[in-house]
Amino acid sequence: MQGIFLDIACFFINQVLRKEVESILNHTNATIGISVLIDKSLIIESKERLEMHDLLRQMARAIVCDESKDCGNRSRLCSNKDSCNVLERNTGTSAIEGILLDLSQLRKDVKVTRTAFSKMFNLRLLKLQGFRYPNGGYNFRLSLLDGLEPFVSDDLKYFQWDTYPLKYLPYFNPENLVQLIMRRSQLELLWNEDQRQPLELVKLKKIDLSYSEHLMQIPTLSRAINLEVLNLQGCSSLVQLPSFFQNPGKLQFLHLQDCYNLKDGLENLPISVRKLYLRRTAIKSLPESIWKLKYLERLDLAGCRNLRKFPEISGRMEFLVEIVLSGTEIEELPKSIDNLTRLETLHLGPLERFGGCNKIIKFLPNSLCKLLHLQGLYLTRCSSIEELPPLPRGLRELNIGKCERLKSLPELPSSLEYLWAEDC
Repeated sequence: MQGIFLDIACFFINQVLRKEVESILNHTNATIGISVLIDKSLIIESKERLEMHDLLRQMARAIVCDESKDCGNRSRLCSNKDSCNVLERNTGTSAIEGILLDLSQLRKDVKVTRTAFSKMFNLRLLKLQGFRYPNGGYNFRLSLLDGLEPFVSDDLKYFQWDTYPLKYLPYFNPENLVQLIMRRSQLELLWNEDQRQPLELVKLKKIDLSYSEHLMQIPTLSRAINLEVLNLQGCSSLVQLPSFFQNPGKLQFLHLQDCYNLKDGLENLPISVRKLYLRRTAIKSLPESIWKLKYLERLDLAGCRNLRKFPEISGRMEFLVEIVLSGTEIEELPKSIDNLTRLETLHLGPLERFGGCNKIIKFLPNSLCKLLHLQGLYLTRCSSIEELPPLPRGLRELNIGKCERLKSLPELPSSLEYLWAEDC
C-alpha cells in the first residue's frame, strides 16, 4: 500500500487518469490500493483523474528521503537535484525504482554518464519530462556525449525521455513496458540494426513520439496487441506506416497530424481505430478500406492539399460523428454520404489560420438531407458553391459566410439556431 502511495505522490500527481496509473503500476493490488487510498483521503479522484494535496505529497517525498542519506540508495528520485546528481556521478544502485526529472527546471547542462543506468536492476519508472512545441525550447538539456549502455532492468514499465538526444533507443527489455513517451526526440529509428527483430510488446498501451522530426520509420508493432494510443504528430520525416500495422487490435487513437511527408500506409489500419488525425499530411487519396474502421468517431483531413477525392462510403458508419475536410482539394462528396448515419459535424471550408477560400467544391449531394443527426455544417468561403441541397431537419448551425456565388437558400429547418451568411 505504501509503495502505491509513494509512486503516485512522486510520479503521477498531475491530474493523471486513474486507469493509466493502474495499468502502469500493473499489479493485482493497484486497483484495490488506489481505492483504499481514496477512502482514507490520501488521494482524490476527480473526473477519473488522481489528485493529491501538496502537504501529503511533501510527506511522501520526505518518507523517500529518510530511506538513505545517499540519494543513490533511495527507492525513488523525485527532485531535480537528486536525479541530476545520480545521473551525472553514476551513483545509482539497485535500490532505485523510479526517477523523475523536470527538464524545464534545469539550471545547467547535465552530462549523463554512459553507465548511468547500468546498476539500476529494479528500475520501473523513468520520467524525464519537459516538452515544448517546435517553436519553443529550454536553455539547458541532458547530454549523452558517450552514448548509453543497455538498461539492465527487466521491469521497466514507464519510459519517458522527452528531447532524447540519440538516434536510437538504448537496449532494454520491453516485455513489461506499458508506456513509451519520447516527445521531440532526435530518434531516427526506435531500434538500431541489431534490435529490429520483433520484440515482446504485449503490455504496451501507449506510444508518443510526437515532434520527433528525424524519425523515418516505426518498427513492427505486430506484437503490440494491446496498443491503444499511437501519437506521431509532427514526425515530419515519416513517409509511410508499416504494412504490418493491422495487428494491434485495440488501437483507438492514431495521431498523424503534421506528418508532412506521410503518403502511404493507410490501407491496413486496425478496425478498432476511433480517432484518426491526418491533418496536413501528404496523402493523395483515402483507400476505400477506411470504411472498414467501423468504430471510427472522428476523421480529420484538414490541410491535406493533395487530397482530391473522397471515396464512396461502402457501408453504414454508425459511430462517425465528425469529419473535417477544410483546406483539402476534394471536388465533391459522394451520394453515399447518407451512410454516415450518426454524423453531427461536417467542415468543408478552408482552414481559418491560412485564410484563402475553397474554389474546388461546387455542390453537395441531395442525400445530405438524410443525415438526421447533422447539427453543424460549415462552408465558409466555399466560393464556387451556387446552391445548397435540402438541409437536414435537425441542423442547428449553418455557416455559409463568403460563399460568393451562392444564389439562394433551400428551406431552412426549424431547428436552426445559428446562421452566418456574411458576404454571400
